[in-house]
Amino acid sequence: DLLSLLFPSIKLPFDFFIAICPRLQPRIFTISSSPSLHPREIHLTVACVQRRTIDGNLRKGVCSKYLQSFRNSPGKICRLFTSPSCFRIPPKVSFSCRPN
Repeated sequence: DLLSLLFPSIKLPFDFFIAICPRLQPRIFTISSSPSLHPREIHLTVACVQRRTIDGNLRKGVCSKYLQSFRNSPGKICRLFTSPSCFRIPPKVSFSCRPN
Protein backbone atom coordinates (compact mmCIF):
# COMPACT_ATOMS: atom_id res chain seq x y z
CA ASP A 1 0.00 0.00 0.00
CA LEU A 2 2.76 2.44 0.95
CA LEU A 3 4.74 1.66 -2.22
CA SER A 4 1.74 2.32 -4.48
CA LEU A 5 0.91 5.46 -2.51
CA LEU A 6 4.40 6.93 -2.84
CA PHE A 7 5.18 5.57 -6.32
CA PRO A 8 1.89 4.99 -8.20
CA SER A 9 3.70 4.30 -11.50
CA ILE A 10 5.42 1.18 -10.12
CA LYS A 11 3.69 -2.04 -11.12
CA LEU A 12 5.11 -4.80 -8.94
CA PRO A 13 3.85 -8.35 -9.57
CA PHE A 14 2.45 -9.84 -6.36
CA ASP A 15 4.49 -13.08 -6.61
CA PHE A 16 7.70 -11.04 -6.94
CA PHE A 17 6.71 -8.91 -3.97
CA ILE A 18 6.11 -12.05 -1.85
CA ALA A 19 9.47 -13.50 -2.97
CA ILE A 20 11.40 -10.43 -1.77
CA CYS A 21 9.55 -10.01 1.54
CA PRO A 22 11.33 -11.39 4.61
CA ARG A 23 9.60 -14.27 6.42
CA LEU A 24 7.57 -13.34 9.46
CA GLN A 25 9.42 -14.10 12.65
CA PRO A 26 7.73 -16.28 15.29
CA ARG A 27 5.75 -14.42 17.93
CA ILE A 28 6.53 -15.46 21.47
CA PHE A 29 3.83 -15.44 24.13
CA THR A 30 3.74 -16.60 27.73
CA ILE A 31 1.09 -19.04 28.83
CA SER A 32 -1.05 -17.24 31.40
CA SER A 33 -3.20 -20.14 32.58
CA SER A 34 -2.65 -22.67 35.33
CA PRO A 35 -2.47 -26.35 34.37
CA SER A 36 -4.04 -27.20 37.73
CA LEU A 37 -7.12 -25.06 36.94
CA HIS A 38 -7.28 -25.80 33.19
CA PRO A 39 -5.45 -29.09 32.57
CA ARG A 40 -6.49 -29.42 28.91
CA GLU A 41 -6.41 -25.74 27.91
CA ILE A 42 -3.79 -23.10 27.25
CA HIS A 43 -4.69 -19.46 27.87
CA LEU A 44 -2.56 -16.67 26.41
CA THR A 45 -2.62 -13.00 27.24
CA VAL A 46 -2.32 -11.13 23.94
CA ALA A 47 -2.47 -7.40 23.26
CA CYS A 48 -4.40 -6.87 20.02
CA VAL A 49 -2.30 -4.34 18.15
CA GLN A 50 -3.81 -1.77 15.83
CA ARG A 51 -2.58 1.55 14.52
CA ARG A 52 -3.36 4.17 11.88
CA THR A 53 -0.99 4.60 8.95
CA ILE A 54 0.12 7.96 7.58
CA ASP A 55 -2.72 7.88 5.07
CA GLY A 56 -5.28 7.09 7.80
CA ASN A 57 -5.83 3.36 7.11
CA LEU A 58 -6.27 1.09 10.10
CA ARG A 59 -3.63 -1.64 10.37
CA LYS A 60 -3.90 -4.56 12.76
CA GLY A 61 -1.10 -6.79 14.03
CA VAL A 62 -0.61 -9.94 11.97
CA CYS A 63 -0.42 -12.41 14.85
CA SER A 64 -2.67 -10.67 17.36
CA LYS A 65 -5.40 -10.26 14.73
CA TYR A 66 -5.12 -13.95 13.83
CA LEU A 67 -5.26 -15.06 17.47
CA GLN A 68 -8.22 -12.76 18.11
CA SER A 69 -10.14 -14.69 15.44
CA PHE A 70 -9.98 -17.74 17.76
CA ARG A 71 -12.01 -16.01 20.45
CA ASN A 72 -15.36 -17.75 20.87
CA SER A 73 -14.49 -20.27 18.12
CA PRO A 74 -14.38 -23.69 19.79
CA GLY A 75 -12.71 -26.36 17.69
CA LYS A 76 -10.59 -23.93 15.68
CA ILE A 77 -7.01 -25.20 15.39
CA CYS A 78 -3.81 -23.19 15.77
CA ARG A 79 -0.29 -24.53 15.23
CA LEU A 80 1.99 -23.82 18.21
CA PHE A 81 5.45 -24.69 19.36
CA THR A 82 7.07 -24.45 22.75
CA SER A 83 10.47 -23.21 23.75
CA PRO A 84 12.34 -23.65 27.01
CA SER A 85 11.58 -21.17 29.75
CA CYS A 86 13.44 -20.33 32.92
CA PHE A 87 10.31 -18.96 34.64
CA ARG A 88 9.42 -20.83 37.82
CA ILE A 89 7.08 -19.98 40.66
CA PRO A 90 9.13 -19.72 43.87
CA PRO A 91 8.65 -22.64 46.28
CA LYS A 92 7.41 -20.30 49.04
CA VAL A 93 5.19 -17.41 48.10
CA SER A 94 3.55 -14.96 50.47
CA PHE A 95 0.54 -14.50 48.20
CA SER A 96 -1.85 -16.70 46.26
CA CYS A 97 -1.09 -17.33 42.58
CA ARG A 98 -4.65 -18.62 42.08
CA PRO A 99 -7.62 -16.39 41.32
CA ASN A 100 -10.13 -15.95 44.13
